[in-house]
Amino acid sequence: MQDKMMLRNCPVCGRNNQSEERMEKISRDHWNLKTCPECSFVYLENPPLTENLEEEFAWEKTFQQETERRRETTPIKYRVSNLVKTTRSRYFRRQKLRKLIKQYSDPGNVLDIGCGWGGTLMNNLPDGYVPFGLEVSKELAEQATQAFSPLGGSVVFGDAQDAFSQLDEDSFVAVTMIAILEHVTDPISMLHESCRVLQPGAVAIVKVPNFAAINRRIGGAEWCGLRFPDHVNYFTPGSLVECGRRAGLNVVRFGFLDRQPTSDNMWCVFQKPQRSIAAAA
Repeated sequence: MQDKMMLRNCPVCGRNNQSEERMEKISRDHWNLKTCPECSFVYLENPPLTENLEEEFAWEKTFQQETERRRETTPIKYRVSNLVKTTRSRYFRRQKLRKLIKQYSDPGNVLDIGCGWGGTLMNNLPDGYVPFGLEVSKELAEQATQAFSPLGGSVVFGDAQDAFSQLDEDSFVAVTMIAILEHVTDPISMLHESCRVLQPGAVAIVKVPNFAAINRRIGGAEWCGLRFPDHVNYFTPGSLVECGRRAGLNVVRFGFLDRQPTSDNMWCVFQKPQRSIAAAA
């Protein structure tokens, strides 16, 4: 198994914590979850290699495995949680992403990172916005291309680093990262590249699990936001803001309702700074 894993420093401050033997109690099997003593960020120190994360530990596989595990180990809690999610989806469906895009960006090109088959944008883009995507799965990228092409959009297939290199600077009015940053080994780099391809003043809309949630403290090792090994970063409100700051982004929206302590997820709207007159010259 060791040859399928990498060892990494803290992805926020860069500190090497391999000599720190203490791991989070919620670590599972051979996956080492650590809290950086320098910046307090919680991260998986030994995530799978990228190629294994995309294949053997792909989201589709680990999601099914984790669902089966929770169904067997905590059947009552699983049924209650599933009922709550179904009820909320059926009767209290909110279109938060759609509202945020419309509120914080003018019509134009919108990039969804990890777009899957394209459903996130297809179900949330207001009229006048054109969907584009990055996707590491060839099959899903082809499906998203079929969905986006009639609307004038397209999809770049490949891992984030290669895919971003094919995108021009200042190309998008918004970038969406919905349940993505918790999966990438270098979240600051992804935020930085998102900043590069955004137009000055444009926004990046991020949704991640909230490690500071009360539910996480109560649920412990059974918290729904824990996913081994494909969740490699565990953000609190403070660490998410810090990652955006290090990537050159400003926070324009991150209020109490976007990061409620009773919610398992949080939403943050970052903005690329406006280019100054001196810089433009």
